[in-house]
Amino acid sequence: MVLSDFVDILTPGTYVVSAGSKLGWQNGDPYPVATAKIDFHPPTAEDAAARAHQLSAKPDTWEKASQNGRVLERLRDPQYLAPLRKEVEAGHPDACFGIASIPGVEATEILLQLADSPDAQTERAAMAALLRRLPVTKDGRSLHLAMLALGQPEIVRQSWPEKLDAPLLALAEKILRNAPQAHGSLKVQDPPPTDYFHLSFTSAVSAAAAIVANRGGVAQMPALMAATNRALAAPFEPRTDVHGPVNNLPDPLPALLDAIDGLRQRGWIIKPRELTSNLPLEGKAGALVFLRQLADPQVPKPEGEDWKQIVARYLRDDSPVMKVNALQAIPHPFPADWEGSVTAALKDPDLGVVVAACQAAGASGHQSFVRSLANVVASVHEPAIIPGVRDPATKAAVQLGGGTVLWEAWADRLADEDSLFDALYQLCQGTIDLPPETSGGTGNGSADRAQRFQMRDAWREFIQKHRDLLDHGQRVPRNDSSITPILTGLSFGDSPIITMHLHDGTDWPKPDISKTAPGVPGLPNAPSR
Repeated sequence: MVLSDFVDILTPGTYVVSAGSKLGWQNGDPYPVATAKIDFHPPTAEDAAARAHQLSAKPDTWEKASQNGRVLERLRDPQYLAPLRKEVEAGHPDACFGIASIPGVEATEILLQLADSPDAQTERAAMAALLRRLPVTKDGRSLHLAMLALGQPEIVRQSWPEKLDAPLLALAEKILRNAPQAHGSLKVQDPPPTDYFHLSFTSAVSAAAAIVANRGGVAQMPALMAATNRALAAPFEPRTDVHGPVNNLPDPLPALLDAIDGLRQRGWIIKPRELTSNLPLEGKAGALVFLRQLADPQVPKPEGEDWKQIVARYLRDDSPVMKVNALQAIPHPFPADWEGSVTAALKDPDLGVVVAACQAAGASGHQSFVRSLANVVASVHEPAIIPGVRDPATKAAVQLGGGTVLWEAWADRLADEDSLFDALYQLCQGTIDLPPETSGGTGNGSADRAQRFQMRDAWREFIQKHRDLLDHGQRVPRNDSSITPILTGLSFGDSPIITMHLHDGTDWPKPDISKTAPGVPGLPNAPSR
């Protein structure tokens, strides 16, 4: 444990530090407390320079990066400002985050000067560091800033002077207007392990957009639209990796969308005619603003039908970002002639588009989508622990009544080892009349290939037997004799492959059911994931 993780020492002097833990001790019982008297002295100029150099040097391991980064984030003494600035100017951008941790206006002014540097690394790091000093508004204008606020002491954010808003926003506008066009495909990536502050895959544009989201207004709109048009024009690599969140967008798109939403929350509403009459809004950026406005339930829809034509146009756009936002802007219930565009989106190579299409289909009220949603379940291979695409497809199909076509698709996934647990969870919850579960499902999650095929065939037979019930959106009573141990893998051992944890504190099925003959009616209560 590091003392600075728990308390900020801002004034030199002698302090009594007590440390204890109630872990393992009964309520009311005394627990041991260690006490020490510690003298805190400000660093000398030589000590501060040596410490700043040590902490700012490029690390070669994650352990070193994490250790240095955590200490940089906890520097508070102004004596470190000059040596940290020197380290930044010597090519060590991580030192910006040490400056960002020191209270006072001087630290902010230094970062503003560094953020205007012609060196791209310095500009990016200083802009990202400035975000850590901005006060977080109560209306939550910027999700990005809210995340950065975690762990950042209020004494730093409270030291932001409003007189710096003007130069800060001027700097943000300059960056948004002048950022170069991206080369190569935009792709969601993870930072390398030695990049503690995640500078590798964040940009000055992203930081500038976050500043507009938090402190800006309509005056920054033209610069924001210019940056958004450039981001939308860059090639976009489809999100096909099911091992990560398929809704993530590459930098700087999340921050640009955040800024668009922030301005709308502060009253920026546009009319359809502005997309062709207001120069900054011409192009896809203006259409994106309008689509997000349409998807906002707090904003009334425009008069007339022109806005629906705009939505329909961008449902067929090449950009996954535009398609997702058009899908989210679809009115419900929507006309039958829009079904083709949503069905096509369910087959899109970009899985983020597929998820948005699932949600649009589920809200449509059109049962004709169920087969296409079942095809998503059948065709997307993803780990059970990351319910990225199949889960929203299933929820949407159930919204529309579900039916055997959905549950047969899940039964076929039982043969796939990676999908076994997820398929069992969906089948048990969707076809058997179990009470609500609270903490999901657990289990051994394993079966050999032959057992998986046996379970698949048993579920197929079960689904066909109850076709009429399931096609009417109902579930099989849990005391039905057709609910046999093989359906949960209980016939293969002493415990089922999946156990559901129910709201009444019971589990379903019970482990000792394996000792009863297959087909015995009344398998105890219900499952969970």
